[in-house]
Amino acid sequence: MEWFPHYIDDYDADTMLLSAAEDGIYHRLLRWYYRNERPLPADDETLAHIARVDLSAWMAAAAKIKPMFKLNGAAVMHHKRCDQVLLAQVRKRKDGAKRSKRLRERGIHDAKRVTNA
Repeated sequence: MEWFPHYIDDYDADTMLLSAAEDGIYHRLLRWYYRNERPLPADDETLAHIARVDLSAWMAAAAKIKPMFKLNGAAVMHHKRCDQVLLAQVRKRKDGAKRSKRLRERGIHDAKRVTNA
């Protein structure tokens, strides 16, 4: 995904309790999520790498940032808004069917269309 909508009021409301450093880390995680069109790996070392901070800085911020994502099993962390935006973009693209299949393989799906979700 080359771009994503940024709803400033929603973002500010969601991040108002984060420090400037935590906000930066969170935003880098969101950008990775959109760029790679996949949920984040639920591994602290990998998340620190994605956020471009050392592991101690990630661990200090993780307590506030991790709850903003939903852990799916032990492997990945989903973000509701990211999943919604990715699904909406797929519907608009010419290669939407192919991209939709790839999102489903990555655990991102339209909850309305899937049973036992």
